[in-house]
Amino acid sequence: MSESNIYYTDKENLVLSFAYLIFNVESINKKYGSLSSFVRDFNLFGETNGKLYILSEMVMPHMHLAELVQERMRWTRLREKEDYVFGCEHIIYGVNHSVSNLLNCEIPELKNIDWLGSIITHKGNYVWFNKNPNENQDHILTFRENRLEGAVPKKYYQQLLLKHLEYYNPDKLKFNPKVFKVDNYYVFFDMDKYYGKNAIARQTLERFREDSIFGNG
Repeated sequence: MSESNIYYTDKENLVLSFAYLIFNVESINKKYGSLSSFVRDFNLFGETNGKLYILSEMVMPHMHLAELVQERMRWTRLREKEDYVFGCEHIIYGVNHSVSNLLNCEIPELKNIDWLGSIITHKGNYVWFNKNPNENQDHILTFRENRLEGAVPKKYYQQLLLKHLEYYNPDKLKFNPKVFKVDNYYVFFDMDKYYGKNAIARQTLERFREDSIFGNG
């Protein structure tokens, strides 16, 4: 089998569909050897950006994917959640054009996987690799780095929220304000020692954007 069986992309954010299995490529390299030999030896077809390797199938539950890791790959020492994780695509629109309450939220199944970041958008489910999961969890990415084809990145608005508070309410910065959800109009965040949730209009925070953040995007 040649590397033509691997679909390579330069996108940081990969779209998820159907039932899927995500591998940490770094884990494959450490515990198996290389992604190319891994794909060849197990006769796989999937997509990678060099950081994540994703397989998917149109079967619920993950019949063939589960058999792959639980039987055929059992000897590789790859461990669930540490080196790979299962998940299923979350459908955005339901009956009578209703919209899922998970829109613009993290994918629930991937929420506690430290090497993954994720978001459910109106254009699909997306995932990206967390570069340093054990270091600087609150690293703020620029809008360009975290943009997801129409998504509204929480880390981008986290950056703007901090700038807003630094200008108007610097005393609140000591309460560790942190964005947990962004919808079409508002940014929702919570703070240590504060009861309830806080919200601020996205339009208000956009006043603190910098052209250098956006580049030409």
